[in-house]
Amino acid sequence: MTELERKKKCCDNPFIIRNDNGALVCKNCGMVFSDIIFNYDESPHYTPEDFLKNSFHSKVINNSGSRTIIFTKNSNFKKIKYKERYSKLSKIQNRYVNSKENNLSKATLLFKSFFAILNTPKYLRKDIINLYKKIIDAKLTVGRAILDFILVAIYLSYRIYKIPLIQEELTNKLGIPNKKFDKYYRLTILKLKLKIPPLPPESFVQKFCNNLHLPPLYVIKINEFIQFIRETTNFITGKKPHAIAISSIYIFCKMDNIKLSQKRLSEISYVSCLTLQKQYRKLEVFLPLFNKQSLAKSEGQFQKLKIMV
Repeated sequence: MTELERKKKCCDNPFIIRNDNGALVCKNCGMVFSDIIFNYDESPHYTPEDFLKNSFHSKVINNSGSRTIIFTKNSNFKKIKYKERYSKLSKIQNRYVNSKENNLSKATLLFKSFFAILNTPKYLRKDIINLYKKIIDAKLTVGRAILDFILVAIYLSYRIYKIPLIQEELTNKLGIPNKKFDKYYRLTILKLKLKIPPLPPESFVQKFCNNLHLPPLYVIKINEFIQFIRETTNFITGKKPHAIAISSIYIFCKMDNIKLSQKRLSEISYVSCLTLQKQYRKLEVFLPLFNKQSLAKSEGQFQKLKIMV
């Protein structure tokens, strides 16, 4: 059909417009006067080389929105009058962030979920984030995974506050593999020049006894036993504190005929059954000497009480 034939078939008052698809259409009757003029086979404005050049120099946009918190309890944001004012402020504010802020925005979301899983106390959460900021400032995260350094920041802050936490326990709870954990852990200590004292075995005794539902008298006995070994020999130095704690618990439970399997103890302490058996044999040697000392102390206290009476 020609255009004249189409115009004859159109209505008395033709009102021709261009459609969204690019065709000329009469608005009143819907008669189409021309085909679609858009050409979808055209080459893009930017070549792939131009796109790569621009992408390296372009700033990263934070998808979390405005960084400043405009809305407060006492503000009049809900009123329609003030909405334009607040929208202007958010437009004025620059949402383009640098690499540090982009890293922190991703890390804070992960920290929130990890804190909920580990039940970290509130006083410790701020210190963990501050330590992670120091790691970013030292440029340790450049070319490395963020997750590994998040784990390192959590573990280091727990160690600084002397809260008992095992490396394997941390990775298993969060479900993250610890392939490069040791490497990044040493690297952060060297670069940030941190001095972290080793944890004593007594800190793990309380934790393991609570998990095994043992009475508090066992905690006192085991702590005294570990203190006795520390005073007599240097056996504890250089050993894993959680391994010594769980092996000493196993000794006292075996003495009192409390049935606890080695598998159960290894699951709680993240120590293999072989290391538990080795530590048990070595610590069992100190038990008769400890019993003698404890008996002598109890007799001495009994005599003091007699004199007082």
